[in-house]
Amino acid sequence: MASKRVQWVRIVLLALIVGCFASTLCVSTGRDVSGILLMKAQVDVRCIADAVRDFSAKARRMPASLDELAIRHASGVRFLEYLPSDSWAHEYELREHGEPRGMFVVSAGPNGVFGDGDDVSARVRVRP
Repeated sequence: MASKRVQWVRIVLLALIVGCFASTLCVSTGRDVSGILLMKAQVDVRCIADAVRDFSAKARRMPASLDELAIRHASGVRFLEYLPSDSWAHEYELREHGEPRGMFVVSAGPNGVFGDGDDVSARVRVRP
């Protein structure tokens, strides 16, 4: 369990370092930061999807909402330290797709509208 927590901390720290460095670089060079924002959202949805998968394996069910991942459970486990907003200050959502027990973690993207071409998502594959 401790190794999973260390892995999550490393992933989050790496994402923060990359985001901070890239933001500083883009601001100092005057470049567009939209690619950096997209990259941050892609890292977030993958991390959240991993947390959903871990939750499902331990609880034997899908979370009722993504907020449930950041709550300390009776066993003392918390699957996310906090639930971040996406790069554009929108909430991530857990949405079903056609497969049984299949879900996506989705960001509405820059325009804040779900279901159009700029959404960012990661598939959650849960084993029965």
